[in-house]
Amino acid sequence: MILILILVGLIWWYLREEGPPAIDLETAISQIEASNEETDQAVIAEPGTPDSDPAITDAERTSDGGTDPTIIDREKPNDDSVNVPGDTGPDTKPGDINPDTTKKEELPPPSASIAGIWTLKADPGISDLTDKPPVSFAGFRVNEVLAKGVGDFTAVGRTAAVSGTIELTETALAAAEITVDFTTLRTDNSHRDSHIQKTLNTAEFPNAHFTLTEPVQLPNQSSFAGPATGDLTIKGKTNSAVFNLEAQLVDDTLVVVGESPIVFADYGVTAPSSLAVISVEDHGIIELQLYFTR
Repeated sequence: MILILILVGLIWWYLREEGPPAIDLETAISQIEASNEETDQAVIAEPGTPDSDPAITDAERTSDGGTDPTIIDREKPNDDSVNVPGDTGPDTKPGDINPDTTKKEELPPPSASIAGIWTLKADPGISDLTDKPPVSFAGFRVNEVLAKGVGDFTAVGRTAAVSGTIELTETALAAAEITVDFTTLRTDNSHRDSHIQKTLNTAEFPNAHFTLTEPVQLPNQSSFAGPATGDLTIKGKTNSAVFNLEAQLVDDTLVVVGESPIVFADYGVTAPSSLAVISVEDHGIIELQLYFTR
């Protein structure tokens, strides 16, 4: 019986696919930039129609939809009515500038500010995160060990069912509230998923929460790298946790990635196991990829 279990474990080990790589800021930024570029191209590609210009009458339109080139532009003023800066007319003195041509003073654009409430941009309907779409998600990474000396595998579970807000001042991350729906956690194996749901007791404790407890000083308004301390609640138990964050402002989107080590016993969680997995480490990594907008 033991030999059969070992054989099953070996077959499972060699045939399974490796889990997705760890998150990183560069990848998260490239995803949102690619998404923004696709949106911009779609807007530019929208075809215009000649009928969209109400200033052109049917009589001025050619058979192929263009404008008859022999028709003089109705908007163009008569040569006698053209005002030239510095020109003098019968009612002005030499050197006087026509008031209609005086250049208006241009106001400077408003200064950009990150201060305010930012809302997490989420798409909880997405279940397949293997292609790394530009969507917010939270998850875990933990090593599973097969039979002594056979090898190990990094199990990765993720969910896009996340929500929350952050509050920024000009110089600090003042507040943050993030909620994760653990009932939607998925890995590459449905058998493992059922074990995870049981060990987390998601029927009674469906959500995990993180609340920032200490303001985080920001060196500038475009990027950040450093720790963020807060209360992490899993399975009804709350402990202090430190997430190592990286963030960057891309156009109007704040891209944030982060991770925090977790010891399962601190939250009353027993690492799940199965016949194919000999052992699972008692600790792992919680990872976040979050997009915030205003």
